[in-house]
Amino acid sequence: MRRVNRYMFDRRFGDIFRKAGIQVAELLRRSRLPEDFFSRRDILLTRAEYFHLVETLGTLTLHAPDLALRIAIEGQIETFSPPIFAAYCSSHGEMFFERLAHYKRLVGPIKIDVGNAGDTLRIAVNSDDDSEPLPPFFAELELLFLLGILRKATQSHISPVRIEMRVPPVHEQVLDYFGCPVVQTQEIALVITAADARKPFISRNDEMWQYIEPELRRRLSDMDFDDTMAARVRSALVELLP
Repeated sequence: MRRVNRYMFDRRFGDIFRKAGIQVAELLRRSRLPEDFFSRRDILLTRAEYFHLVETLGTLTLHAPDLALRIAIEGQIETFSPPIFAAYCSSHGEMFFERLAHYKRLVGPIKIDVGNAGDTLRIAVNSDDDSEPLPPFFAELELLFLLGILRKATQSHISPVRIEMRVPPVHEQVLDYFGCPVVQTQEIALVITAADARKPFISRNDEMWQYIEPELRRRLSDMDFDDTMAARVRSALVELLP
């Protein structure tokens, strides 16, 4: 089995960043990426490049904390990312997180672990390589995104039991959005009640999941075993499904 060391980065993030007020040209320059980065059809990044890009993005939001919220919450990533779109078709939050845990690495160097403790559901977020921890701003974006999706899909203002982070947010806007205790630990996790995890999703679509899931499974297999041009072409075609 080949080690996965390159990840698809959707060029539509360029539009999300621009709409959020990010100077994309400056972002690319600081990230040491080419000027035409977001106009390329097939964007592949190593883990180090991916982390560096997101952390550079974080430096550009230091004086505008609402930008992180706008990127994570208003970007509507579920409308163009096949793995996230497929998970968004789930019937409730617990199913969404389990599906996302399985296919998340198709869209980034992240692994998600879902733990059910009876009355709570804990969604842990980490780098897919334990030797390279998830950068702080990356962790913040992921937790904001997960909570935002949960609220959007249930059409309810779900308040987590707690947020666990190695480096807690410094901006009041982010803390207010979380709306729960933020505990400083060596873990990164979103903890919600089991009842909230079972609230029905208005985005449930079993037929779409059955249509997309086999392709996602094939794409995951391609990442593990096949790094040929044909595999990359098939991977690109999956992006058109949503």
